[in-house]
Amino acid sequence: MRHGGAMEGARGAAFVPGLAVERRASAYGMQADWVGHARLGAPHAAVWAGASKCTVSKLPQRRVRERRSSRSSRARIAPAVPCMAIDAVQIERPNRDTRVVKSGIRIAAPLSCVWDVLTAYNQLADVVPNLAVSRLVPAPNGIIRLEQCGVQKILGFEFQAAVTMDMTEQNKDNDNLRSIVFRLAASRDFKRFEGVWFLTKINDRFTKLNYEVLISPKGFVPVSAVEWRIKEDVPANLLAVKRACEALVAATMRQ
Repeated sequence: MRHGGAMEGARGAAFVPGLAVERRASAYGMQADWVGHARLGAPHAAVWAGASKCTVSKLPQRRVRERRSSRSSRARIAPAVPCMAIDAVQIERPNRDTRVVKSGIRIAAPLSCVWDVLTAYNQLADVVPNLAVSRLVPAPNGIIRLEQCGVQKILGFEFQAAVTMDMTEQNKDNDNLRSIVFRLAASRDFKRFEGVWFLTKINDRFTKLNYEVLISPKGFVPVSAVEWRIKEDVPANLLAVKRACEALVAATMRQ
C-alpha cells in the first residue's frame, strides 16, 4: 500500500498496514502488508522452525530500482500465484469521502511465520511493492509507532502518500488467532487511515490472512481515485506477503 518514519530499538506491521526494529524474540539484521519478486532464498533469509514456529533473522533487501519498477512489470508477477489463493477485494462506501477496503489470502506457512513477517516493521519496504519507507519512530508509553511512505501514480500524477500509525499487536501469544490493529497518529494526506490484519490458523501448515482498511483522504485527490489505487494495491501486497512467508518456510525446509 503506501505510507512513511526512524527508530532504534527492539520490536518487530500495517501498511498494508497491516509488518518492529530488531524484534523482541527474533533478531533482525514495519500495525496485515510481501516480496515483489521471487528473490527470497536461503542466502537471503534464515529461519528456525518447529512444527509451527518460524523466526526471521533477515528479510531480503530489494534493489531500489526494483522498488521503483514500472506498474507494467509488477503486473506480470501476479499471474504466478493462483487466483484462488486470494479473496476478491470488497469495497464499502459508508459516506462520500470514506472507503473501507477488505481482502484476504491463504498462505502456506504457520501463523507464527506470517506474524514475524508482518511485524518486521522496519523491513516492510523491502517486501511490500510501492512502499518506499517503513520505519519505527519514537513514541511514549511503549506505543509501537510506525511511519510509512509510498509513491503512486494517481490521475497521471506521482502521488507520495505518508502516514504515521500506532500499531496494537493483539493476542500475540495465541497460536490460533492474532491481529494487528493500526490507527492514524498523523498524516498530511489522510484524515482517517485505520484498519486491521487478522491472522487465523487453518492448520499447522496454513494461515488465513485478512486485511481491512478504512481511508478518508485530504486535499485535492478524490476518494474515488484513492479507492481505485488501493483496490489495485491490496492484492499485490497480500501476494507479496504470501511469497515472503512461503519463501521463509522453503528456506527452513532446505536447512
